[in-house]
Amino acid sequence: YYDLDLNYQAHFDKKQHTADLATALTAAFDAERRELVLAFPDSLSVERGAIQFRRASTTKDDFLYPITAVSSGAKWRMPAGSMAPGRWLMDIEWESNGKGYFYATSIMVPAAK
Repeated sequence: YYDLDLNYQAHFDKKQHTADLATALTAAFDAERRELVLAFPDSLSVERGAIQFRRASTTKDDFLYPITAVSSGAKWRMPAGSMAPGRWLMDIEWESNGKGYFYATSIMVPAAK
């Protein structure tokens, strides 16, 4: 039980760090370029992170994608041409200046034209 409590506390701390940010992380899908775009707050430079992608309709499409370093004020882009159309749930975790952050959101991936 003690290990579970520590994991819960670490996850809670990441969520609290994210809530404390002056500007929120934004996630959007660029349909024209077929890519996911994350805009981190200008005050942060991201050292590393990952996105867990999940679909409510099936677990066979779920995958984990690493986030590479992002300079302050820069946008991070991920090619998404192979993602199935529909709603995707995203759990985004990243580190900046030794602090962990967590943000959960979703995006709609349109069918390719």
